[in-house]
Amino acid sequence: MREIDGVGTFFHHEHFTKADAPENLDADMEAITTLEVEVMTSKNDQAPFQEATSCSSDLLKSEVRYFTTSGVQ
Repeated sequence: MREIDGVGTFFHHEHFTKADAPENLDADMEAITTLEVEVMTSKNDQAPFQEATSCSSDLLKSEVRYFTTSGVQ
């Protein structure tokens, strides 16, 4: 699946391969990729929104870090 939908597919040409490209480039890119999500809230579900929770995880790890960043006022 990595050759079709992996993170590295966004950074090289689909039909051509560079002769000097590292063999493990896609795996290395996945190893350094972090996913981050910020949950924004407000009392009446209209702007202005405040960040309530943030979470992040390395792409290849199952551990997710959650942070409560503020309370809704």
